Amino acid sequence: MEPLERLAAPLESAWSVLRLMYLVNQTEQIAQAYERLQARVHRALSRQYQSLPIYHAVKELIEDEKRYTEEEQRIVQRHCLEARLMGIDLPTPQQSLLGQAVSRIEKEAQTFRQNVAASTNEFKHRVDGDLVKHLPQDLVRRMAVDK
Repeated sequence: MEPLERLAAPLESAWSVLRLMYLVNQTEQIAQAYERLQARVHRALSRQYQSLPIYHAVKELIEDEKRYTEEEQRIVQRHCLEARLMGIDLPTPQQSLLGQAVSRIEKEAQTFRQNVAASTNEFKHRVDGDLVKHLPQDLVRRMAVDK
């Protein structure tokens, strides 16, 4: 498991930082980077769970539980679970159906994100200055069109 962890660690670390920045400090530049990379990172991280040779090796590790610490056992069990959730145990026709369903869901999710972005960009609402004078100035500045 250690070689797999070493390979995935740099991507997982960088992705965790970007995801945290996206959630905490939503600047336009960070949001664009996050949205542009999200699908690719997800595919890259999930590839390790779609390898049949790796899955069989991990299953062998599970059978020899006494050799590993509790933490190592959890890592191995998690890897096995993720692989099963990705459909590795399914017969080939069902794997194909699962792949098609996942592709459809990804396309629908992309369409939804685009619709939300378009609606957000089109939304405008004029507000009387007297209504927002009690709000904090930094919030009013962020909401203003003419910043």
